[in-house]
Formats: sequence, structure tokens, C-alpha cells
Amino acid sequence: MFYAAWALAGIAMAATFHQPAFAAVTRWWGPDRIRALTIVSLAGGLAPTVFAPLTAALAERLDWRATYLVLVAVLAAITIPAHALAL
Repeated sequence: MFYAAWALAGIAMAATFHQPAFAAVTRWWGPDRIRALTIVSLAGGLAPTVFAPLTAALAERLDWRATYLVLVAVLAAITIPAHALAL
């Protein structure tokens, strides 16, 4: 289970790092890539502003496992539809 979780985490990280995202956005959006790259950069830069306080608030009320599960659910609810629509 531990190795499966790390493999899944590795796939998720590889899919969401900025470098692969920039390469994919540049290729897929072509002439409109500047706007798309700006959106990716803003979303990546603003994520800690949202998720750091959310994580702190959850950690005060829940144990660390439940906190991670809530964060995973929130992240999945945001990123899966965004990837499905934009990619």
C-alpha cells in the first residue's frame, strides 16, 4: 500500500509540476499560449495563499490523515474538472 501510494503521488506530482504544465500549455494553446501560461502561473502562485490557511484550519480540527483526505478531495474537485475542460 505504501509503494502504491508513493507511485500515485509521483504520477500526480509529475502531472502538476510547472515545467510539464508549461510545455503542454505552450504546445496545445499555440498562438494563445501567453494568456494560458499567465493563468497557469497565477494559479500556481496563488495556491499557497489559499491552501496554507485552509491546511492550518483543518489541522486544528482534524488529525493529519483526515486533513490530507479533505485536501485531496478539494484538490481533486478543482483540478480534475479543470484538466478535463482545458486539456
